[in-house]
Amino acid sequence: PPDRPLVSVVLPAYNAAGTIAAALDSALAQTYQPQEIVVVDDGSTDGTPEVLRRYGDRIRACRQPNAGVSVARNRGIREARGALIAFLDADDEWLPAKTDRQVAYLTDHPGIALLYTGIIHLESDGREAPHRPHGGGEDTYAHLYHGNRIPTSSVMVRRAALERSGLFEPSLRVTQDYDLWLRIAADHPYAGLPEPLVRYRFEGGLSGDHERRYLDHLLIVDRAPLRPDLGVDAAA
Repeated sequence: PPDRPLVSVVLPAYNAAGTIAAALDSALAQTYQPQEIVVVDDGSTDGTPEVLRRYGDRIRACRQPNAGVSVARNRGIREARGALIAFLDADDEWLPAKTDRQVAYLTDHPGIALLYTGIIHLESDGREAPHRPHGGGEDTYAHLYHGNRIPTSSVMVRRAALERSGLFEPSLRVTQDYDLWLRIAADHPYAGLPEPLVRYRFEGGLSGDHERRYLDHLLIVDRAPLRPDLGVDAAA
C-alpha cells in the first residue's frame, strides 16, 4: 500500500559466502512490504559475489574495496532510499514477522527513533537460546550508557535520526554500533521489543579480542554525550 513506509535493509558482507544466502532469504521472506535490500560487498575474496548474482534484481548489490564494516554500512545507508533503515549482518537471520512488528510499533510511536528486538542466540553447536534484552518498551540513555543492549541485526532506525546523529564511526575497530546507538539515544527516545525476532550468531573471541573490545568500550563511553537530564553526567 502507498501509505506504508519503505524499509531499506542494509547488509554489509565480507567473505560471507557460507552464510549470506540464509541472511538474504530471511530478509526476502519478510511479511512486510515495501522493502528494498541493499547489500554492500566489502571487497570479498571468496564466493560472495557469485552468491549475490544469483539473487538478480531482488536485491541491490554494490561492491567496494575492503574498508571495514562501518564504511560498508555507511555506504549502504547512503544508497538506501527508505525512511526506515534496518540492519542485517551476513551471518544473522530474521524471523518472517520482524520488519512487520517493528514498522507497526514505530507507526504507533512516532517519537521513537530506534527500535530493537529480542534475539535467539545461535550457539556454535547449532543450539538456539532465546534471549530478551529487557522487558520491552521505551528504554533510557542511562541504561545504554552502562552497557550495550542492542544487537545490530535487530535494529530499525529512522533515517531522520541518522541524519541528525551521524553514521557509523570508521576509526573504531570494534563495537562501532554501540557508539552510534549512544549518539542516537542521547538525541532521541528509543525502545525495544521483547519478542525474539532475530537469529543471531554469537561470535566467540580470543583474549586479545576481549581486550580490544574493552579498550574500545572505554573510548566509546568517553566519546558519548553527557546528558545530566537523562542521568548521564561526569560522575557516570
